[in-house]
Amino acid sequence: TTGIPLVRLPLGAASTTVALRPSFADREDPADALTYAVVGNTNPAMIASTSIDALTGARTVQLQNGVDGTGTLTVRATDRGEGAT
Repeated sequence: TTGIPLVRLPLGAASTTVALRPSFADREDPADALTYAVVGNTNPAMIASTSIDALTGARTVQLQNGVDGTGTLTVRATDRGEGAT
């Protein structure tokens, strides 16, 4: 697992999408067999919502209109044996 790279958005951006699969590795299962979930959000006042497309492994982040700042999302990947990375 390499970790998800830092994402910077221009002021006024409404959303962004980040591919998760390249950032995770598992000994038992390929990245496309992992289940991804957002399990932490340090700035819910700025990050309105998140979703993960199960088919593509892409995470979409929707931002609150007119709010800027910094925030950290924690993403957990779980393999078929229920091990998390």
